Amino acid sequence: GELHPTLRTPVRATVVNVACGSALLLCGEWELVITLCMSLYMLSTAAEFVALARLRALEPDLARPYRIAAGDRRGIWLFVAPPLLLCAVLVAVSGTSTLALIAATLAASFGVQRAHRWWAA
Repeated sequence: GELHPTLRTPVRATVVNVACGSALLLCGEWELVITLCMSLYMLSTAAEFVALARLRALEPDLARPYRIAAGDRRGIWLFVAPPLLLCAVLVAVSGTSTLALIAATLAASFGVQRAHRWWAA
């Protein structure tokens, strides 16, 4: 897609993000917007930790600029488990409306990805 000439950010994604956020704010659900943003941020952070563990498992001999204490196999899970557990607890204790909105957002994002792949093929 088109990128902003100075900021190099995706223009369409930014417009959609602003439109969705504005619609939720106009509905008067400020608390829901904040909870949704933080929950989705936690899910993306959790995905990063899972990706770290997966890449360490797939490419154990790859040269890395840093090491994880307690060995690579055990150390990676000692490093990854606490934040993943915290993310899971925080998402679980959020309200049912937040969980429904998270599920709808994830379903929509997967739908958009599939449609984009189909359209680009």
